[in-house]
Amino acid sequence: MLEIITIPKDSYLYIKSSGIQDSLLAHKEHAKAIFGEIQKHQYDKVLYDELDVNFQAKFSDLVHLLDAYNEDAPNIPEMKFAAVLQFEHRDLGVFWESSMRRHGYNFRLFHSVAGADKWLRGREF
Repeated sequence: MLEIITIPKDSYLYIKSSGIQDSLLAHKEHAKAIFGEIQKHQYDKVLYDELDVNFQAKFSDLVHLLDAYNEDAPNIPEMKFAAVLQFEHRDLGVFWESSMRRHGYNFRLFHSVAGADKWLRGREF
């Protein structure tokens, strides 16, 4: 089970996740909770801090998750997303970043919150 903490920043919504993501269902529940926070706070930029998430799900689960994104959050293509993952999950992150970008999402992967913050604020790292 994943837990999230949401902190509105001056120019983006910061979402910190922690826990184990071990199935497509866990991915979908996590995404739904995040989309709820985005709708609640009305930000168009989001920093996902997933440094404390242990990813155990399959890559194929991520493909199915894109369908859920399209259903649950149709305004995603107009938004800017930065995800921060542990370096050990870089293969998963690179796969997810390329999948999101191929589907038209403005999404970047980082291994530090500082790099993600700079990108979201329009200052390339």
